[in-house]
Amino acid sequence: MWVRVLPPLQTFSTIGADMIAKIKGYFSDVAKEMRKVSWPTRQQLRESTVVVTVTCLLISAFVWLVDLAMSFVMQQLY
Repeated sequence: MWVRVLPPLQTFSTIGADMIAKIKGYFSDVAKEMRKVSWPTRQQLRESTVVVTVTCLLISAFVWLVDLAMSFVMQQLY
């Protein structure tokens, strides 16, 4: 007859200590990667923000005009 022997249960303190070590390692890796990032200058950030804002406004205006035209066409048909 075969008997299966289960490994001993881990206590909460060993599980917690391992989890805390993993979390610390994760944040340490994040900090290392953040130092490698090439951050934009204020001027580049400002220019990019203007481009995104203007693009959003233009696309919104286009969608609004298409919606207005489609609403007009649908009202004329029905």
